[in-house]
Order: sequence, then structure tokens, then C-alpha cells
Amino acid sequence: MKKFLFIDVDNTLANLTKHYLTWYNNLFIYNTLDEDPFNTDILENFDAYDFIDYTIRNRKTKSVISYEEEKNRLIKIFNSEGFWESIPLLPNADKILYELDKEYETYLVTKPSFKSKYFFSGRLFWVENRLSDFDHEKLIFCKNKSLLRSDGILIDDFPDNLINWRGKTIKVKYKFNEKTKSNKEFFPYEWEKVPDLIKELI
Repeated sequence: MKKFLFIDVDNTLANLTKHYLTWYNNLFIYNTLDEDPFNTDILENFDAYDFIDYTIRNRKTKSVISYEEEKNRLIKIFNSEGFWESIPLLPNADKILYELDKEYETYLVTKPSFKSKYFFSGRLFWVENRLSDFDHEKLIFCKNKSLLRSDGILIDDFPDNLINWRGKTIKVKYKFNEKTKSNKEFFPYEWEKVPDLIKELI
């Protein structure tokens, strides 16, 4: 029987951080004179899972934006048509995913964003088009990933998912989760290491 793999999407397969900050800069920064754009090429150095927290703390100028204003900016981005469909893949994530799917019972598991009316259709479109060789029917929308099979391996970046998973885990390593325990870990640009990491856990 094939081993079960459960793979997160955002910031695991998809470079959501770069995508979000690019949209943020385009919508709210480039047309203003009092702010500098956020660095979109930060990958593993992204130091906050919450985009609102990140953009408030890492503002380069003295301009003050309240939490509610920043939250409204996030909701505007998440509700922009085309946002979820156009997230770029992390390097080699698709290639390695296809290899893993041949050897293991592989599922994509994504936590829904209820702040967006486009999330569900956009995520399905993204899988069908960005991962066209992967069976889109193996996409699972799940708020609480710990409810899934505990004997499978979870590949994820979010601390709560890694901590609450009852089986083995592989962490996609970022600044914000560096203290979160996991059986194995790799940086988001190191997908080539994942097949060997899985073999070490089986």
C-alpha cells in the first residue's frame, strides 16, 4: 500500500508571499509618495505568517496605518479577481510533486480563505492550470488538517498544522517557523531534497 502524503499549497508549493507583496505594492505603494515598496524576493526570510502583521511591522517609512486599514487592504487583495489563479509556483515544486505522486498516495491540502469570495474557484483553477499533470480531484479543502490520516506525512509551513499533526512532518522552513519542531525540513527553494527526506521518514 502506498504511503499517504499531504502537501500544503500556499508558501509550500505556491509562492504566496511574493505574490501578495507584489499585489500590495501595485495597489497601495507605487502610486503614493510616502512609502517604499516591500521586498517581494524574501522567501525563507519572511518573518510573519500573518500578512497584516508583516506589512505593519516592516513599513519602511513613518506612515501609520491602523490594523483595520491594513486588514481592509488584505481583504481587497484577496477579493481581487485573478489573485488566487495567478500565484507563481516555488522553484521545481511542480516537477517534484509529479514525481512524488507516482510513488505515493499524494493529496494537496489547503486551508480555505473565507475572506475571499474567489478562493475556492481560484484555487481549483490554479491546480488545474499550474499543476496540469496532477489530478485536481486530489485537492482537499480543510480548515483543520489534523483531522486527516495521522499515518501520512504532512509537508507544510504553518506552525499550528505541524504541531497538531499526529504523524510525521516535513517543514518548509521560513523565519517565522524556525522554532517549530518537525521531523525534517527544507527551504522553499529546495524542493529537490524532498524525495530523500520522505525516504528517511518511511
